[in-house]
Amino acid sequence: MNTKLPLWNWSLAKTLNSVSEPLMKEQIRIFYFMLIMNIPKLLLAINTFYQAGDIPGTLKRVRIFLISLIILKVLLARPRRIYILIHYMQVATIVILWYALYMHKVTWGVNAQLQLFMFMLSAFFGLGRNWGFLYSILSLLPYLIGLIGLSGVITPFNVFIEEPVTPEYVLVAIINFAVLVGSSYYFHRALYGAIQQGQSLNNQLQESLQAKSNFLSTMSHELRTPLNSVIGMTNLLLADRPRETQKENLNILRFSAESLLSLINNILDFNKIDLKKVELETIPFHLPRLLDDTSASMAPKAYEKGLLFELSVDPELTRQNVLGDPTRLTQILFNLVGNGIKFTQQGSVALTARVVARQADSLDIRFTVTDTGIGISDEQQKMIFEPFVQASNMVNRRFGGTGLGLAIVKHLLELHHSAIHVKSQPQHGTQFYFDLHYKASPLQETPANGITAVPQSLEQVRVLLAEDNAMNITLMERLLTRWGIELTVAEDGRQVLELMETNQYDIILMDIQMPELNGFQTAERIRQLADPQKAGIPIIALTAAISTEVVARIKESGMNDYISKPFKLEDLYYKLAQSVASHLPNPAS
Repeated sequence: MNTKLPLWNWSLAKTLNSVSEPLMKEQIRIFYFMLIMNIPKLLLAINTFYQAGDIPGTLKRVRIFLISLIILKVLLARPRRIYILIHYMQVATIVILWYALYMHKVTWGVNAQLQLFMFMLSAFFGLGRNWGFLYSILSLLPYLIGLIGLSGVITPFNVFIEEPVTPEYVLVAIINFAVLVGSSYYFHRALYGAIQQGQSLNNQLQESLQAKSNFLSTMSHELRTPLNSVIGMTNLLLADRPRETQKENLNILRFSAESLLSLINNILDFNKIDLKKVELETIPFHLPRLLDDTSASMAPKAYEKGLLFELSVDPELTRQNVLGDPTRLTQILFNLVGNGIKFTQQGSVALTARVVARQADSLDIRFTVTDTGIGISDEQQKMIFEPFVQASNMVNRRFGGTGLGLAIVKHLLELHHSAIHVKSQPQHGTQFYFDLHYKASPLQETPANGITAVPQSLEQVRVLLAEDNAMNITLMERLLTRWGIELTVAEDGRQVLELMETNQYDIILMDIQMPELNGFQTAERIRQLADPQKAGIPIIALTAAISTEVVARIKESGMNDYISKPFKLEDLYYKLAQSVASHLPNPAS
């Protein structure tokens, strides 16, 4: 609230109510306190000089008294001029000090030192460290020059006059001490009040961010659950060899669902990056295979637009694995290649990976994504890596998207201690490239292909599905029975435990969000069963919300693996086959 006060205002409360800034309020309090406490000191001085018959001295103190009242009046009526008033008081005091030095009449004593200290504090309190430092130096110099004169270092001289110690002198000293204590108290209250307010705001911000994270996690589950059914059912229908017209419609349906899933993933990933909850893992993986899988996923989208898609991999990369985070690398490449395809109407999109430097046990690899699309101007290149920003409104209307893809790429590469670079000109295509440093590892650390190490059939494998969503139950029933699996369904954690007591199963698919007992609690109780075979059953978590915390809880609860919804059919098949192979010597017998 910034209301204009009448000129005759003498109320401190009204003055404080007229300003909204907490710091200015405390500054007004401090200088109001100083000016009010200055009044009895001046009245004492006027009386002392008058009693001594010193008329010029009396008139001088009367003038100072009247000036102090005017300054107090201006402060109360026009509080926003406080900084002008402080400057005026500082300059006037410095002029008086230097004139006293020139006249060899610099007052020396306890009160003079207290007033000097108050003068310096008022400069720092009211004007900040820069002006406070300047005015403090200017006010100290006359005293320092006087001390040098007394010491006789150069030419001995004395500019000081001693203050006589009288009852009035003692009273003034008490008032000066009270002003110092009071002004320090007000400043301390303002300073620590601002700190506490900042801490309170920071706590509120953290709570708000956590609430946002919880909301997005919940929305992730609520959105992914029906998407899981849509994509899963679409894949089942496509596997039934539909007619060409049906196949085209189903492909459109799957593409739309996967586009929505990609949008959800980008929003959730950016939220995790924003909360600094993304951590990189370090596992061995075969980079050429990852690039092949990426190309296999992205190439059909390019072919649908009539584009040529090219993949080029340095032969040196085929001779070893690398240690890193394949999931995050895939996410980076999907965003860059996806953008290349989206913004290219004719021509080609190319993905290349080549070794740019090699050490004894590590590689520096440059990844490049090149397209012949619409290009990006120099001005647009400065902002495309900001979240929710696209090159222009026209691009947004024409091609769609959230503007999060490149922001996510930038942050993920920063986690890898790398950076994204771009070369582009409008209508001449775009090239994105980045370098990653990987430790090399022996090739045999991962199987030659995904499924040779697991059984080729899941027939007669007994699966207990813990799932409370009717759509997901229907999807899993249709899917798993196609693979010859003997399926039992439990709709909550308590049913899972009851069924485990009376039946034998080979594997459990566990939804982690269920009524009664959630998936984590159910898995913990299963691991405590007396029967070691039942307690050691493989458990795969089914979850629509994957985060660092969720993965950690999955491991802590004793589950063996997880798969995120919606999942690819081949991924679920491989996870089931791999888990069964590790638990049973011959699951099909």
